[in-house]
This record gives sequence, structure tokens and C-alpha cells, in this order.
Amino acid sequence: PEIDVDDTPLIDTGDIDARHTTVLGAEFAAQHKNLYLQAEGFWFGVQRHGAVSGDPNFTGFYIQGSWILTGERRRFDRSRRAFAFPKPNAPLGEGGLGAWELGFRYSVMDLNYRAGAPGEVADAGGVRGGRQEILGAALLWYPRPRVRLPSARPQVSRRRPSEGYSPP
Repeated sequence: PEIDVDDTPLIDTGDIDARHTTVLGAEFAAQHKNLYLQAEGFWFGVQRHGAVSGDPNFTGFYIQGSWILTGERRRFDRSRRAFAFPKPNAPLGEGGLGAWELGFRYSVMDLNYRAGAPGEVADAGGVRGGRQEILGAALLWYPRPRVRLPSARPQVSRRRPSEGYSPP
């Protein structure tokens, strides 16, 4: 998960005796003039050793977007297969104030599997890793090429059923 507090993750499955794992994902990114959108989704499947109680799976996704207030565009870097930071049209110290970008991000990670109702014992083989949602906004300043000064405000929501069954 993308946020933790002093190396302690806010959600966590704990140890799972896994024989095999599968990760599937899809991503999307697009730009129209100075508007940018990116999204990615994941599915994680875990096959346990000799599990009779089922094999857990987990999901997560994020969507983020931004508007470059000063009109610059992000350049697509083919070697990295990713969009680069905007290069200011009028850098600070060269008659301008750099580039300014307003961004948002929403993400969800669900690490529960047959977790049962809060306050009750989880089903046999259930995993109570928790569910985390993050909504964030950011103002980014690019005073000069290759210089980025971000200011972000995330709002984190975490729901984790009470502790009960933990996988062996």
C-alpha cells in the first residue's frame, strides 16, 4: 500500500503460506493539451500450499489526473514508456515563474478475503488485511527544468475488521 506510518503499513495481510502467486494488471494514460489522466488496476491471486479453505485474492486500483495551469504539456518518453514532468515554458529566473500543476489521486487497496463481519471471527482461511482508500490533492511547482516542488494533501481512510483468524 502506498501510505505507511514509520515503516508500519496501515493494512497488511501478514504471512501467507503461498505456493504460487499471480498478479494481473492494466494501466492507461492519456493527455489532451494540458490535461493528463492515468489509471491502473491490479488483481493479486495467491495459491496456498494444500489449502482446503480457498485461495485468497486481493484487488487495488488508482486513478489520477492533473491540469497544468500554465499550459505546458507532459512529454511522452518512449524509452521509459511514461509521461515525463512538464518542462516550463518560462522558467524561474528567465522572465517567468515556471510551470504550475494541480493534481488529484484516488486509490483503493482491499486486502480482505472472506474476512467475515467486523467483531466476528473470520471464516477459516480468511484474511483480514484491511481496506485502504486514499483521496489526495496536490499543487506542484516546476520552477526550472528537472526541478519539482510538490505540495500534497492526502486523506486516508482505513477499515480493518477486528483481529481474529490469521493464516498459518
